[in-house]
Amino acid sequence: MQEQQHGNGDKLGEVHFATSCNPSAQSDFDFAVTLLHSFQFSRAIDAFNAVLQEDPTCAIAYWGIALSDWSNPFAPGQKDAGQLQLGRQSVARGNALGERTERERAYLEAVGKLYGDYESTPQHARLLAYRDATGEVSAKYPADQEAQIFYALALVVGSDRTKEDPGTAVEGQRALLGAAGKHPGHCSLGVVGVSGGQKRGSITADEGSCGNGRCNREECCDTGPALSSAGTTRRIAIKDG
Repeated sequence: MQEQQHGNGDKLGEVHFATSCNPSAQSDFDFAVTLLHSFQFSRAIDAFNAVLQEDPTCAIAYWGIALSDWSNPFAPGQKDAGQLQLGRQSVARGNALGERTERERAYLEAVGKLYGDYESTPQHARLLAYRDATGEVSAKYPADQEAQIFYALALVVGSDRTKEDPGTAVEGQRALLGAAGKHPGHCSLGVVGVSGGQKRGSITADEGSCGNGRCNREECCDTGPALSSAGTTRRIAIKDG
């Protein structure tokens, strides 16, 4: 696993998301997932499209596009209809290609929960369905670090949206902290766009990802152009109460 660094010199962390796509597309896929974890959604979509240029049959790339279409999972408010339609179309394109493995099919089915029947199903219900489907992927593939991280993120977001027991959010937060030291998933703990104060839970600032060396780059938690289209961001400290 190598730290992702592409044309403009970005050093975004270490990600490896195994796929059944052509070997020539694998590095580009890893970079695209790194951008997704780093909240650079437009760039991630471009990178997943580059994967499809390398391998037009790489259906799992549409999973990444669909999840990027959702944008900042911590942003307040409802996703708009145009955004939801884009995500639904991305899932449909992936399904039309036909996933090569059961694992990749499970990822696409999970992200599809965010967009399924969005006209009549409340957003929080779709978030919970996505959380549960991602949990099934992580349980079925325990050695898949990406499945564990995406499930951890879904736990955090699902807990916040539905005001459930804060222990659910803490479970996800601690799972993110357990990821490999240079994985950009740590930055998700330092970037939040939720109004109304700090998340409930028991993780302290000292445990968090920003400023303690876990991200290995302070800018992962800064407000900046890459995050401006996905909601306001700020540094957070997650405490009891």
